[in-house]
Amino acid sequence: MAMGGHAASVSSNGADQFAVSRLETANAALYALRARRGVARETREDVALGQHFELPAHIGWASAIVSKQLADRAEGNKEGRNDSLLSIKTSSVHHSLEAEEEKAVPEAVTAYPDLLLGFLQNEMATSGRVWLLCRLLDDAGRGWLAVDAVREALTRKGSPHRVCGWRRLRQILAEGSGTFWERDDHGRLWLYGQVRVAEGLGIGRFQHNPVQLTVTQLTECIGNVKAQFYATLHSSRANADKANPISRATLETLTGVAGRTQQRYDERVGIEKKQAIGVGGRYSAETDQELLWQGKATFKLIDKKGNQGEAGTTYIAWHLPNQYGAVHQSAHATQRRRLNKRLAAHNSTKDSTHDLANKRAQGNVANRLFFADGRAASKQLSTSGYLRAVVLRTPVWYAIDQHATVG
Repeated sequence: MAMGGHAASVSSNGADQFAVSRLETANAALYALRARRGVARETREDVALGQHFELPAHIGWASAIVSKQLADRAEGNKEGRNDSLLSIKTSSVHHSLEAEEEKAVPEAVTAYPDLLLGFLQNEMATSGRVWLLCRLLDDAGRGWLAVDAVREALTRKGSPHRVCGWRRLRQILAEGSGTFWERDDHGRLWLYGQVRVAEGLGIGRFQHNPVQLTVTQLTECIGNVKAQFYATLHSSRANADKANPISRATLETLTGVAGRTQQRYDERVGIEKKQAIGVGGRYSAETDQELLWQGKATFKLIDKKGNQGEAGTTYIAWHLPNQYGAVHQSAHATQRRRLNKRLAAHNSTKDSTHDLANKRAQGNVANRLFFADGRAASKQLSTSGYLRAVVLRTPVWYAIDQHATVG
């Protein structure tokens, strides 16, 4: 036992002596460093800004990167800042995540004019605008958003998606419940899909190509937003190269917007309008009198350059409804067929007297009057119509009927 205790004592003394020797070596190196610099004690104030601390290599501080970070930290403390390496790293990561989150939100949403016109006809443009913005904010495609997140995005001052205050948003959420969304007891807003919204608005078919609505267009005053919804019909027709003349009465049937309001919307959005001219046969007093009895206001059109026949020939012409240009970018219509199938399946479960053909026959869909070429006109069984031509950058429509023919 004595021998064991003696051996343990010797081992402990040897370890202590080894540690003391290492400490004396490090202390000697420190004294040598002080002597070389000629200072009594090295402090943070004694080291110039940007100068690295020279520590013994065996302690593990021989890294140039760590020394540089310590020097930058010393500069920040001297200027009065209390930043640590951990806080700097966390702050940079936080800012990068915020930038990535803001960048992830799209700048435009794809919308079908049929839905937007349904908003106008059912006087639900305000709720429809919020529904579109919520679909835009749901970049993950989960189908729901937290009510607090919706409030933060749509009501916070300075937010790019702000449209109203929190009190007004509560009213909108209540008005659109059951048509655009549902709200559960866990603070979540469940968004309805396009088919369910179309079914709730009484839309039987998606017949127009979709367009792009930007965040700027959706966050304007509600009057301008309604004008944007109305203008999507013109953009869809123009983007599809089907910008045939269309009357104000037909537009009122399709959109539910009165003629005077249509003109105001055209001015707000800046829709480009082109006047189209219908050209009939050669002018004669008898033909002109007959057309006047039919209630068609005509005028003489003298073809001085011979664009339609012999130069100097006079034709009977009349003004047609306007053509309208596009103010929105077109979107891919790859999902329209699938949406129509789902919508038809939903409607088939309802009363069999529900006739989808009545929805399709609105405007100039079933009774088409304007054609781009003769082949399309020959397929129409009607005895009247117009063929399109461009003369000196002006759209001219030739009448093809039994009363007025091009001579």
